[in-house]
Amino acid sequence: MKKLIAVIFILIAIAFIGFPAQADQPVIEFSPGQILVRFKPGLPIQARDAHLKQFGAWYQSELPEIDVTIAGVREGEELAVIDQLEATDPVIYAEINGLVHAIETIPNDPLYRQQYGPGRIKAPQAWDLSTGSDAILISVIDTGVACDHEDLVGKCVAGFDFVNNDPDPFDDHGHGTHVAGIATAVTNNGIGVAGICWTCKIQPVKVLNSGGSGTWDGVAAGNIWATDNGADVINMSLGGSGGSQTMRDAVDYAYSKGMLIFAAAGNSGAEGILCPACYGSVIAVAATDAQDRRASFSTYGVEVELAAPGVSNLSSVPTGSCSLCDPSGYRSLSGTSMATPHAAGTGGLLLSFRSTLTNAEARQVLQLTAADKGEAGRDRFYGFGLVDAYAALTFGGEFPTPTPTLEPTETPIPTDTPVPTLTPTRQPGTAVCGKITGGVTWTASGSPFYLTCNVDIKGGLTAMDIEIQLRGFSLAATGTYFLRVRMIP
Repeated sequence: MKKLIAVIFILIAIAFIGFPAQADQPVIEFSPGQILVRFKPGLPIQARDAHLKQFGAWYQSELPEIDVTIAGVREGEELAVIDQLEATDPVIYAEINGLVHAIETIPNDPLYRQQYGPGRIKAPQAWDLSTGSDAILISVIDTGVACDHEDLVGKCVAGFDFVNNDPDPFDDHGHGTHVAGIATAVTNNGIGVAGICWTCKIQPVKVLNSGGSGTWDGVAAGNIWATDNGADVINMSLGGSGGSQTMRDAVDYAYSKGMLIFAAAGNSGAEGILCPACYGSVIAVAATDAQDRRASFSTYGVEVELAAPGVSNLSSVPTGSCSLCDPSGYRSLSGTSMATPHAAGTGGLLLSFRSTLTNAEARQVLQLTAADKGEAGRDRFYGFGLVDAYAALTFGGEFPTPTPTLEPTETPIPTDTPVPTLTPTRQPGTAVCGKITGGVTWTASGSPFYLTCNVDIKGGLTAMDIEIQLRGFSLAATGTYFLRVRMIP
């Protein structure tokens, strides 16, 4: 039931001494006395409030872009009211307003005086081609950003604080400032650290409080605000155990408006990607170490799309008094929180260099140019592989009509012996045959896809809104991501 999918957003960073082999069942946390309700479009506030009051709830505020109402209820009655509301006609869904926390950072003391991350993703080679553009805006949806930090001065544009409901998203925790420095610190200035995208701007959006926690509606509102206020790339180094339809709707809204969205996979060391990284419109980022090995804490699963450096990453933090503050202004931290801005910064670098790319096309370039690690093709630990900034900027190949990476199906496609030939595409429909490497995406524009011999796809098959005609042959793939696919024997 939708309401039972709640959230514990953990800043992919604070203090784990070790990591369990198996993740414990997450404790369901939510904001007491509050629920999230999506009504059918067009229902005015008065009508929504009147409907809510029939069940002991009342209108408080809303996210109008996705028709979600934040409603008040009496504490202890949240689940009962949700049950009643979901049975009524004007309600599409109702759910608890789950709590979210920054995905915990693991401090490393003493501080490392070097950054291995840029080198592992070939950023120095990419910088020979481009150091970014101040026309590209990376939204850091986090604990806020200390925009007065010596290595971030001049980087920030106007942001917003959804915790205190004001236009000053100051970082009173430290996590967001660390993330922002990895993605786009002022570089080649003789001080501090180097950011991946030297000249990209930062849009600070505060959705997590001084303890690194927030709620689904706050993170959703942050995504909508970032989208409507000029962002190009969204970085969410946060995550929650469970899911929220409101959060899914918000990132889908952002993706539909052209946002390139990255989120941290999680730090459990076990299987079970946190949300919003779990959603199809979001690039889930896992963590690697200085030898490109999977970080022991990095959460894994079929949703993982890219991997990036996330162990002992030196970056900026506030100098005041807060959880991750340090008098020096710099600190080494570990977590998929730190891996995510390596990927997001590369996304900003790519969009700076190839400004005509759509978000879906940029996403595919990052997938196709990632350095394959672990098992051949896409896997649960590295996704398509380690981010490669230079390969992304120099990519000259062609790729299919872009679509989002879709939610995975758990039903495997039977394998069979492939025939090593490939039949060219013909219209109407697309004939497919033989062994295909590198992964493919099939979309409605090529449908129906029909087999003329056995097909074996190495690197994964993504398919959406299509018909696949097997015609007596077999279709095998190392991974499948299907949405609204009709399979005909």
